[in-house]
Amino acid sequence: IDFPDWALVLAITPQKEVVMVNQYRHGVERVCLELPGGLIDPEDSSPEVAAGRELLEETGYQSSELVKLGECYPQPAVLSNRCFFFLAENAEKIQEPQMDEGEDIEILKVPLDDIGSMIEKGEINHGMVLLAFYYYWMRRE
Repeated sequence: IDFPDWALVLAITPQKEVVMVNQYRHGVERVCLELPGGLIDPEDSSPEVAAGRELLEETGYQSSELVKLGECYPQPAVLSNRCFFFLAENAEKIQEPQMDEGEDIEILKVPLDDIGSMIEKGEINHGMVLLAFYYYWMRRE
């Protein structure tokens, strides 16, 4: 299935909180705790530009620097797209979210130190989100 590429942002505030979103997902018929992100639009000049746009639109947060953490093929057996992962440190809220029509998103700030235990408990179980944290922790080592 041809599908547009995605960009996902691991945004961390100066207080060491991860900016996350609760969002209903039809495939699993439940709300998932995720990182902000979305499709890379044709008018986006790069995955990085798309990541910054999605972070700002969905959460109202912005960072002066986005660093690429990695990329993958999320489901190469059936999807043609890639997912690009970015780190946005020192993210600050600069505006109210500007969500797309139909988006119903709850914005949360989760202490970075709590992420590991939340993964162990299954509170964070979205595959691409888990991979984003893996890339982040690999970078820190």
